[in-house]
Amino acid sequence: MDEPDNRTQESPAVCVRKVRRFEPQITKKKKVRTHSERYREAVRATHLIASEIADIEDEAEFESMLQFVMSQWRNVRQKKIAEYIEGDLKEALKTEDRHAFSDADVKREFEISSSDNEECCTGDAANSDAITEKNPPVSLVSIRLNPKARKVGAPKKAKKKIVAGERAERKWYEAAEEGRKKAGEVTLLAVVNSLDHVQPGLREVQSRLSGIIVKYGDAESRKPKLHMMKNPVLIQDPFYLLPTKLLEACIKILPVSNSKEDAITIDTSQTSQPTEEKTGKLVETIVIKDVGSFSRKQIETFRRVDNLKRISRERIEMLLFVVASHLLLLCFMLHSSFISDRGSISCLEQFLPPSANHYNLQDEQLRLLRIQILPDTDAENWSLSTKYVGSYSTSNTSEVDTRSGYLLNPGLNFIYAPQKSLLALLEHADALQTDVEMDTLLLPKTSRCFELRWFDQLPLWTLIRDGVVGYDTILVNQLVHHFGARGFLYKENSRVTIDMSYGVFNPASSARSWLRFVAMKFKILHTILFLFFVITALVAFVLLETQKRMITFAALFHNRQQVQNSFANLVMTFFAQSLVFVPVLVGMVFFLFELYKDRLLAFGVMTIMWVGESFSVISVRTRLSQAYFPPLFFCLFTLFHIYLFSFPFGFSYVALAAMCVLLLQLMLFFWNCFEIPALNRGEISRVCPREQLFLLFPL
Repeated sequence: MDEPDNRTQESPAVCVRKVRRFEPQITKKKKVRTHSERYREAVRATHLIASEIADIEDEAEFESMLQFVMSQWRNVRQKKIAEYIEGDLKEALKTEDRHAFSDADVKREFEISSSDNEECCTGDAANSDAITEKNPPVSLVSIRLNPKARKVGAPKKAKKKIVAGERAERKWYEAAEEGRKKAGEVTLLAVVNSLDHVQPGLREVQSRLSGIIVKYGDAESRKPKLHMMKNPVLIQDPFYLLPTKLLEACIKILPVSNSKEDAITIDTSQTSQPTEEKTGKLVETIVIKDVGSFSRKQIETFRRVDNLKRISRERIEMLLFVVASHLLLLCFMLHSSFISDRGSISCLEQFLPPSANHYNLQDEQLRLLRIQILPDTDAENWSLSTKYVGSYSTSNTSEVDTRSGYLLNPGLNFIYAPQKSLLALLEHADALQTDVEMDTLLLPKTSRCFELRWFDQLPLWTLIRDGVVGYDTILVNQLVHHFGARGFLYKENSRVTIDMSYGVFNPASSARSWLRFVAMKFKILHTILFLFFVITALVAFVLLETQKRMITFAALFHNRQQVQNSFANLVMTFFAQSLVFVPVLVGMVFFLFELYKDRLLAFGVMTIMWVGESFSVISVRTRLSQAYFPPLFFCLFTLFHIYLFSFPFGFSYVALAAMCVLLLQLMLFFWNCFEIPALNRGEISRVCPREQLFLLFPL
C-alpha cells in the first residue's frame, strides 16, 4: 500500500518578468455650462467670499484681505497665473537631463531583467514586490485617451430643429412687443381690420405698420407644402410677416377658397353674404420646414398686411415725387416770369416818371436808390422823390409813413448802391452832412412786375410770394436788367448785403459769342466735377476714419473697464485725435462760402452731400444700388449746379428744395426696392455685408 505523499507541494521555481502595467486615464467629458449657469455659480462664490470677508472685525486685516482678493482677481483677468505655471514648467524641463534613453535605462524604468540575470522569485523578491505595491515608482510616461477621438459605431442622427417660440427667441419677442405697441393691437388681423374700419391718413398707417417685422429671411427659398389636417398645431397669433418670395409660394399652392356651393356673388357686397364656418372638416395647413405651420386665414392676413405696407411705401414715394414735381414747376414759372428777358416786366421803367426814364446810376455818382414796397397802392399817387442821406433816419421815415397813412414793413425796404462804401453812410446818416443823394421809389404789391406769368390772379401766388419766395430775388433781377451786373443791394431788416456782380461765371459776357458760351459751359462742368468728387471724397474719408476710431475706442474702453484701469487718458487721446478732422470740415465750409457767396445755400449743399454720401456708404449694399444710385445722385447734383451757375441770381432755394425732395425720393426707392428685399432674403447679412459690384466669372 502506498504511503501518502507527505511532501510539501511546492511550486516549481518559475521566473516571472516584472512588467509595468499602464492604466488609461479616462477623461470624463464634462457638460459645458451655459452663460447663465456660470453666472449663478460665480454669484454664489462671490457672495460666499464677501460674507466671510465681512465677518472680519479687524480693520487692518479686512483691508489686507480685500487687497489680496482684488490682486488675485486682477491676476486671473490678466492671465498671470497661467504664465507663472508655464514658466515653472519650462524651468523644470530645463533642469532635466536631455540625453537619449539607452536600453539599460529602459529596462531599469520598466524593471525588465535580461535572460542572463534572470533570478528566481525568492523571499527577497516577494518583499520587494510588497514594497513596490506600497510605494509605486513615479513614472515619467503618462497615457491619456483623446476625448475627441472618433467613436466606434454608427453615427448618431442629428436632432430635429424645433421651432422656438416667441419667448425663447428674445430679440424676436421684444421686436414683436414693440410692434404691438406701435400698431395699437395684439394681432395682425385686428390691425388690418382696424385700418379698414377707421381708414386713417398715410402718416398714421405708416407709423402703425412700421413695427411689423419680416421674420425667417433665411428661409425664403424653402418650398412650403400643403396638408389637409383635422387638428393641426398652428403658430398662434404671429405678429410678423414671412418673406415676400416665401409668401408668394404659399399663396400659389393654396387652392381656390370658394366652390360651387359657396360661390361669391357679384351683385351683393362681400360683408352681406352669409359666411358659415366649416366645422369638423379638414383644415388647409401650410407646413414650412424649420418655420412652422400656418392656416389659410393666417397666410391671407400676411398677404393683406404685406400689401398695406407696400402700398404705403409707394404712396410716400409718390407723394415725394409730386412735391418735387410741383417745386420744379414753380421754379420754371418763376424763372420765366422774373428772370427770362421775354417774360419779365421792369418795375423801374414802369414807375419812374417819363422825364426820368433814362435814369441811370453811374459808379462815379454819389447816389443811392431806396425801394419800398407798399400794399394796395396806386402807382399814380407816388413819384420818385430825391433827398440827401442826412435826412435818412428811422424817425423821419416813420413820420413820413404815418403821415401817408401806411405802416411800412421793414422787411420790404431795400437800398441799392453802386459802391459798397456808400452803404456805410447809412449808419451815421444823422451826424453826417454829405452831398450823397438818395432816391426813394415806392412800389405797390399789385404792380405787374410782381405778378406771376399765366397765374397772375391766383390767390395762392400771393401767399407763396409773401411767405416763401420773397421780393429780394425779384428786385435783384430787376436791378440787373436795368443797371447791369454791378452794385450792391442792402436789406434793411436783416442787414444783409447782396453782391450783384457775377464773379467767376458771367452769362452776359458769354452770350456775346458762341466761343465764350462753350468755354463757360466747359468751366461749369469742370467746376461741378471738381466739387462733387472733392466733397464726396472728404465726406467718405471722414466717415471711414470716424468708424475705425470709434470701433478701436470701444474695444479699448471695454478692455480698460474690465481691468478697472483709468480711461480718462484714453478719452482725452481720442478727443485730441478727433480734432484733426476739424480743419478739414472748416476748410470745406469756408471754401463753399466763397464759391456760392451765400452761407445758407452753401450749408444746404454741404448737408445734401453729407446725407447722400452717408446713405451711399452705409445703406447702399446691393449690386444694383451700387451701380445706379451714385450716377443718379451725380445727375441731380449736376442739374442743380448748371442752373445755379448759369443764373446766379435765380431762384436757387426753390431749386435746392426740389433737389432735396428728389434725393429723398431716390433714397426711399432704392431702399424699398433693393435693400429691404435683400435683407429679407438674407443676401445682406453680417457674413456678407455688401455684394460685389462686379461678378467674377471663372476662366
